[in-house]
Amino acid sequence: MKEYSNVSVFNMDIAEAEADAIVNAANGWGYMGGKKARDGLLHGVAESLNRSTDGKMETYCTQKARRFAHIPSFILGKSTGEIFTSPSFGLKCKEVIHAVTMHTPGGRSSEKTVIILLNSIFKYCREAGYRTVAMPLLGAGTGGLVKFKVLYITKQTAMLFPELSVYVYTYDID
Repeated sequence: MKEYSNVSVFNMDIAEAEADAIVNAANGWGYMGGKKARDGLLHGVAESLNRSTDGKMETYCTQKARRFAHIPSFILGKSTGEIFTSPSFGLKCKEVIHAVTMHTPGGRSSEKTVIILLNSIFKYCREAGYRTVAMPLLGAGTGGLVKFKVLYITKQTAMLFPELSVYVYTYDID
């Protein structure tokens, strides 16, 4: 573990995190890898969280991502830069915050979106009275952003919320 002010970096699976909230890097449709994740074939953040909840999280998120109950999320889902929450479904947190880093599954993200999301996540945590949040490097997996740049943006944004301990989970930053 490395520490940077109120940000600590862990090289391990985020599904094992213990925090008030866990953040998922989401798409606007709510899909999280589906059957492939439950079969253990994929290893991203969403896949890990979904696998750890036996698929319950994806089922919930595809419904929650809908703007209107009668319109599927892949037609009119959440917009890039939005957050929504789900129950923890047995993860070691109070709830999961889904940060829409890309509109469609497999899409790309941007640094601007990451900054918007980090501020929204940290404000939400402050308002909820949370002291700890576990998160991936938003947009640095499928989203295609450079991990060290996202870590820098995360540290800079977290400094604006000194009351919050931010735990970043990744596999390849020392």
